[in-house]
Amino acid sequence: MLRSEDDSSASGFAGDLPQLDPEIADQSIQGDLPEADHDDLEEYKAYSALSQQRDRVRYNSGVIPREFKVGDLILKRVLFRGNARTSRDTFSEEFDGPFPVTRVYGYGAYQIRDQFGNHDTVHIDNLQPYPNREQR
Repeated sequence: MLRSEDDSSASGFAGDLPQLDPEIADQSIQGDLPEADHDDLEEYKAYSALSQQRDRVRYNSGVIPREFKVGDLILKRVLFRGNARTSRDTFSEEFDGPFPVTRVYGYGAYQIRDQFGNHDTVHIDNLQPYPNREQR
């Protein structure tokens, strides 16, 4: 099925990188390969579902659930500052604000308004709640 680079002199790559045998590749394109057993397919589906569930639990354990309402004050992550070569300067603030939330979209998107009245749509990954004086 796989062959090493030594078997093919047409390629200009050095080393022994594995390549797919052209005859097998032609068969798979034409659909001539024998299909997997039904039991193997069911076992694969069960394993895949278990793996997805395990990944979901692992991901959700680290997610901090946050939601904002219209009128909430938030801080916005600084992604670009002027003509800086990097995403932001080393000693600049990581967040700007506070900004009020003016509209809530679906899938974690929020519209905010700055002090000049400009609106910006920002994903929740780039937002942080503004701490009130009582929370400090």
